[in-house]
Amino acid sequence: MKKKPILMSLWLLSQTFFAVSAQQLLSEKRASSDLKSLIEIVEKKYGYSFMFSNSDVDLKTPLSYDVQAVSLEALLKDALQRSSITYDISGKRILLKRKVLNKQQTGLVKGGVVNEKGEPLAGVSIHASGTGKTVATDASGRFSLEIYTKDILQVSYVGYQRQEVNVQIGKDVNITLDGGNKELEEVVVIGYGTLKKSDVTGAIASINTKDMAKRATTNPAEALQGVAAGVNVQKNSGIAGAGVQVKIRGVNTFGSNEPLYIIDGFPGTISNVNPNDIESMEVLKDGAAAAIYGSVAANGVVIVTTKAGKAGKILVDINSFTNITETSNRLQVLDAEGHG
Repeated sequence: MKKKPILMSLWLLSQTFFAVSAQQLLSEKRASSDLKSLIEIVEKKYGYSFMFSNSDVDLKTPLSYDVQAVSLEALLKDALQRSSITYDISGKRILLKRKVLNKQQTGLVKGGVVNEKGEPLAGVSIHASGTGKTVATDASGRFSLEIYTKDILQVSYVGYQRQEVNVQIGKDVNITLDGGNKELEEVVVIGYGTLKKSDVTGAIASINTKDMAKRATTNPAEALQGVAAGVNVQKNSGIAGAGVQVKIRGVNTFGSNEPLYIIDGFPGTISNVNPNDIESMEVLKDGAAAAIYGSVAANGVVIVTTKAGKAGKILVDINSFTNITETSNRLQVLDAEGHG
């Protein structure tokens, strides 16, 4: 009767021994530490170096890894699979980075772009603000672009107002662009580019031809005096009937400082133009003029457009002008006999 308690005690003792042995064996196979210790072990055992950003990776991240791992890949996979860190092996370097969680799904959206008349527009820029990708419409105005599940398309085209359209994956979208006349009014064409009107206010001067016609002169260049900022008009000499010299924004060279005169689209001489025949006159004072006319426009450009015939009633203008030039105070000088 006393043998049963003894056998029961031996069985409980053996079970306890086996449980402790299994737990001890399990603890010998796994080790608990942090990421910093794991990096030191890998560098010492496998000879690899690590690269990471302190803002993405915390060296104090607790880890548990298999000390009997047969390879580096197995060790890293086992240690990092339950953490917020992922890795990428390249050569003898290991790049550590934060896992991207809840990554948005991407897909394609298709559609077309037309104008107010329903005509397809080719070359329209379509930009997805989410994915950051941009495409242009084809000849038939169609496009296909990779976007997130819910994204915003930014649609822009020269001459039309910019639009933003909310889109979703798999749903076709048809976009109609409206004319952007208001935006075009704020753009000035300069040579081979454009600038805002506010940026070229001081670079382009328009002359009021009605006031010019009222001046008592036959040379339109003289009429520029005092009507355009940065334009200086001076007499060549004190001789009666002498011409004038026009300088735009000062002296630019030791040679001729005369601006380039363009009369009805062709280079010419402004002194041969009747002020009453001038329809409009503009002065280009900055370097943008060189983009159109080249180095000959280094001293500025004066663009003159003369009047032309118009459809409608016959209109005849008669204008007469008489000019008498004489010396206001003629000095009496000695001749050779009087000087002797």
